[in-house]
Amino acid sequence: MKTDRTTDQLTHTPTSFRAAAARSLMRYNMRPGFENAALRLAILSRQGVKLNGSTLNSARYYAQRKNDPLTAPLKKRHAERGFQLLSKLGKDRAGEMVTFEVECFVGRDSVQALKESLPLAVQMVSDGSLSSADSPRTRDMEGIELRIPCSVTDYSRLFHVCRLLSLHGAKVNKTCGLHVHFDMRDLSPLKRYADIKAEGARLHSVIATVGRYLVPPSRLNNRYCALTPPSLRDRYRAVNAEATGKHGTLEVRLHSGTVEADKARLWAEWCLFFLRRPLSNAQKTSLAAVHIPAAALDWILRSDLPPTLKWWSAQRLEKFHPSAVSLPSSGSNAAEASE
Repeated sequence: MKTDRTTDQLTHTPTSFRAAAARSLMRYNMRPGFENAALRLAILSRQGVKLNGSTLNSARYYAQRKNDPLTAPLKKRHAERGFQLLSKLGKDRAGEMVTFEVECFVGRDSVQALKESLPLAVQMVSDGSLSSADSPRTRDMEGIELRIPCSVTDYSRLFHVCRLLSLHGAKVNKTCGLHVHFDMRDLSPLKRYADIKAEGARLHSVIATVGRYLVPPSRLNNRYCALTPPSLRDRYRAVNAEATGKHGTLEVRLHSGTVEADKARLWAEWCLFFLRRPLSNAQKTSLAAVHIPAAALDWILRSDLPPTLKWWSAQRLEKFHPSAVSLPSSGSNAAEASE
């Protein structure tokens, strides 16, 4: 069935390449509709290029682009890091992308099946920093990291991947984290480092005083996400500015590991709100006085955050600091932003 559909859609391609493209679709489990990537693989194969994992991931990447010319060159380095897709999606998308790095565990017998079922733009790699022995629920499971690029207006890919993780029984423990890369390519190249330093410092000030109460206490003493000011030379900070030079992004590493799409999305929207919106002098002054969870909640409720994010923040505070928060009974909003 896949072969017929592919052959019909590639009517202006020589028959030999059409057949090879159809075989590539079947061989690499590509869905119909990604004929450009399949055709590219066929051309590379005819040119004697070995179709290893890097080449395949590069072809998958180019398949995501609209009006992708068949002659666009493949670059193996696109397969190295999932969030490198940000800098290659075109200037018209600058500032509109966010990439989630989801750390979790899956059963060893499910790793290959999960990898084959992932969307084309998502990458899965092993992660040596994860320890399955840290919790009985993850013992003897394989630690992985998924890199999921999304648009800030469309998180459907994140939700799809999280559903797949749920189907494969993915779990997290205290060694897992959720890292979010925010696209900074829309900033002026001449002012990029200065602007990112300023925006990173502002986001860090909010996260270090208020955001710290929205994550489990185990994340506050984690050497992989230290609550110290951003540095261009050390990526293991809660707000990582080193990613700017490498990937054109600003990374937030503080959140705990999760395979729940809503939780990841709301955290990204919360960070993005403060990343791109300057604080007033009054907010800066009151922020400096936040030292306890109750004060953090008061600051959040007085901010310009959308109601959904305010409610979600209050829920997070109630979860980790129940004595500081008193919430009404759960309703429709609570169900939307639940843990």
